[in-house]
Amino acid sequence: MLKDIDAEVKELNRKMRPLSFRRHLDDGYYVSVNSDFYHFDFRKYFVPCGLKFSQVRPSKSGITTHIDEWVKLLQIVIPTIHQRHSEFAITKRSVDGNNHLGQLGWLRCMSCFLVGHDNDLHYI
Repeated sequence: MLKDIDAEVKELNRKMRPLSFRRHLDDGYYVSVNSDFYHFDFRKYFVPCGLKFSQVRPSKSGITTHIDEWVKLLQIVIPTIHQRHSEFAITKRSVDGNNHLGQLGWLRCMSCFLVGHDNDLHYI
C-alpha cells in the first residue's frame, strides 16, 4: 500500500488536479491523502451507535500530518517500525486474501465490517 500512497502524495505535490485518495487498510483503519488540507491521514473509523454502516465517522485514533512529512515517514519512521516490529512488515490486508474472492466473502469479512452492515451499504 505504501507505493500507492507515495504515488498519490507525489501527484499532490505536482498540484495538477484536486486529489482525494482514501484506502481501507483493515480493521476499520483508513489512509487518506487530501488536497483540500494538503495532508495525509491514518485513522480508525467507526459507526456511532444507532447509525447505519454507511454513516461511518472518523475517530480520534490516528494521526494527521502535513504532506511535507511524508518523505521522512516513508524513509525513516516506517522502516524503523518494521525493524522493531517485524509483524507489521509482513502484514497483509484481508482484502488481499482468499476470503474476499466473491461479494459474499467480502460482506462476511469481520475485518472490513466490524459492526456489520445495513441494506443501503455503500463502499466507503
